[in-house]
Amino acid sequence: MLLKIAAVLPMALLGRFPWWRLSASLAYPRILMYHMIAHQIPGSKLNKWRIPPQQFAKHMHYLTMHGWQAMTMSELMSSDTVPEKAVVITFDDGFACVYDYAMPVLRDLGLKSTHYLLSHAQDNAWDAHKEVKRESLLSEKQIDTMLASGLVEVGVHGQHHRALVDMGYTEIVDELIISKETIEQRHGIQCLSLAYPYGAWHGAVVMAAKECGFDHAVAVKNRLYQPKHDHRFAIPRLTMDGRRSSVLDFSLRLAKG
Repeated sequence: MLLKIAAVLPMALLGRFPWWRLSASLAYPRILMYHMIAHQIPGSKLNKWRIPPQQFAKHMHYLTMHGWQAMTMSELMSSDTVPEKAVVITFDDGFACVYDYAMPVLRDLGLKSTHYLLSHAQDNAWDAHKEVKRESLLSEKQIDTMLASGLVEVGVHGQHHRALVDMGYTEIVDELIISKETIEQRHGIQCLSLAYPYGAWHGAVVMAAKECGFDHAVAVKNRLYQPKHDHRFAIPRLTMDGRRSSVLDFSLRLAKG
């Protein structure tokens, strides 16, 4: 029995931790993708997207203690030279718990972040088929307070979290331009950054994003962004998984991608 455990354990560790991979160059920016900062709910299908607040705080303190420089997505994409140890902290969907648990930590540490919001949604109705608890999204007042901090960029994530790849071209343009203009007018800002719902895109989606006035767009891909090789409308990010959110997990993710 012990021999069987010994044989299986190394493979389990290989899957659990990417320690066996070489550390990646610090010249590559780390773009982190968070969703909810909230306590895990036993048995919930959404726990992958819930980073416990205490773990999130440890992530952010790790960044500051190890000299990582937080930028917004638009700052990164407009920079002629990207500093080593550049990190972009992004949040998808605009969950209200981010205001309660993430913003106090980010504000105290002076860390910038980019938040991708939905223009016509009040909760995560797109997850209704999973029979999970509905999670509230940020209110207009909360968003304005976040913007007033000077540390927050707001980007666009669509109107209702519909997959753009399931739409025709005209519908994609309508989806993007309405969400972009609604958020811009509502908060008196300019939105240059787009996050594709579900991280899904194809050529027509990219063409529509450009037509609607976006400067760049983020996807998922779960790897490091390489500015000289990756298309600015298909920028990869690193998923922050609530089931694997220890400081060890986080440090390895930063180091190795």
